[in-house]
Amino acid sequence: MNVRTAIGDALWRLPALGERLKVYQLARFYRTIGMLLRGGTPLVAALEVPVVMMSGSPDEQCRLQAAALGCAALVSKPLRPPELLEAISKALIA
Repeated sequence: MNVRTAIGDALWRLPALGERLKVYQLARFYRTIGMLLRGGTPLVAALEVPVVMMSGSPDEQCRLQAAALGCAALVSKPLRPPELLEAISKALIA
């Protein structure tokens, strides 16, 4: 586990901050689902949207963790548009 991951995990465990982070993440999820539904996407299809994850440290552990979370692809920073387009294309085809 790297330092950034350890700090992130510690922040999530703090009583007040952890709850705020959870509410923030849930709000992002609800907003995304709401936009998809308003755009005419059926609920089941909206929940099956492939996820492309971006990481500053694309080591093997990060790739395994992304795969375990169900991410369709993992791109690394600094972001290169051709790499992102390729990852999105593969995720949409799969």
